[in-house]
Amino acid sequence: MVSKNEIIISQYITKSLHKGTSPAAIYDNLVNVVGVNAAVLDNFFILFGFITSRLRRGKTPEEILQSFANRGFYSDLAKVIIEDNLVYARILYEACPLCAGKEMRVLQDSPHHATIPPVMTWLRCAVCDHVFTDGYHAPEIAERMFNFVGANAKTNTSLAMLENMRPVSGRRVERVFHHVAGGDWLDIGFGSGSLLLTAQEWGYTPVGIDAREGNVAFLQSLHVEAYWTSLEQFNPPDGRFSVVSMTDVLEHLPFPVVALQKVYRWLRPAGVLFIAVPNMSSAIWTLMEREHDQAYWASLEHYHNFTRERLYALLQAHGFTPVQYAVSERYRAGMEIIAIKPHLFRNA
Repeated sequence: MVSKNEIIISQYITKSLHKGTSPAAIYDNLVNVVGVNAAVLDNFFILFGFITSRLRRGKTPEEILQSFANRGFYSDLAKVIIEDNLVYARILYEACPLCAGKEMRVLQDSPHHATIPPVMTWLRCAVCDHVFTDGYHAPEIAERMFNFVGANAKTNTSLAMLENMRPVSGRRVERVFHHVAGGDWLDIGFGSGSLLLTAQEWGYTPVGIDAREGNVAFLQSLHVEAYWTSLEQFNPPDGRFSVVSMTDVLEHLPFPVVALQKVYRWLRPAGVLFIAVPNMSSAIWTLMEREHDQAYWASLEHYHNFTRERLYALLQAHGFTPVQYAVSERYRAGMEIIAIKPHLFRNA
């Protein structure tokens, strides 16, 4: 029978990792502050490491528990660790999610403590040079990410937050306005709603989708058209939107190509796609790695790390024309790209 202390330790380790605490700091705190016996904790980490390493390599909970049974060992603690760490469970990519290339090589494992496996393995496609994780979460696991304490903080929709973000959102809207003035603006994963509410000031009609029910309720309270749904489930009329924005979204999607194909259909001719993602080819990214201040590799919710060059090529391959590049004011090493869906009759 698993003890209450074992459950507490398991949950503490998992929640701390998702909050960004280093494994070494977790270990040190449990041994030197809490007073957990180091030998007991080492044995726990071995079990923890065995389970999480297999979850991230695509093994199901049932297969992991069966592997214990085959060794003549059955542990209620193993079931607890599996349940606490299902967010590590991944479906392994069979090919590059951008170009479908089959030749991939390991780029690196995310930083880890000696007794804890990496959060994920990052691959580089030998065909198109894209960098991505070795697997992605099933929809039901991805949904858990939003409910897991520390994995995704609830978005702050306070007056102070919106006022602080309004100038940043205003500069974004202004850049878009130079390419398309007015019309329906869809923001995918709108978070606080700052971008949409600022776009509304410029005369756009705001529409938003988000995975957090509270965010949707907040925008609806301001009489904004908002839906509690995912990009995959959203089904608006083709050609409805003048603008579609995806800020801090594309790197979270298992298959960006599918998303871009949908967005292309939803945009009207000469419509604008606004994308913001981290830029792996920026000097800031390089310096963050040099100074060991790089958190993107260890982010459980990220499946992709884009370079400017690879993202431009991806957009062009799916019908978009990138027309403007800018650095992000919100995200470290971030880039913001405006791309146009060409007018159907531009060559007429």
